[in-house]
Amino acid sequence: MAQQPTTETVWSALSDIEDDVANVKRWSQVLYAMGASSSSYDPEALSVIAGAVDALAERLQARWDHAMGLARGQR
Repeated sequence: MAQQPTTETVWSALSDIEDDVANVKRWSQVLYAMGASSSSYDPEALSVIAGAVDALAERLQARWDHAMGLARGQR
């Protein structure tokens, strides 16, 4: 039988998300700055940013699902 996750295990899983959450904010600041600029951007450059944000979102979702699964197992 699998052991119940400890509070420390759940906390560790949640703290692993911290950098990605901060990076979401940073990416939004970059995009706001780009949107406020009168410059035009190469579509390929924007595609690179979109790919990075998409990968960040997928990683964050997977880590969140893992942390919530641990938390549910703790009840």
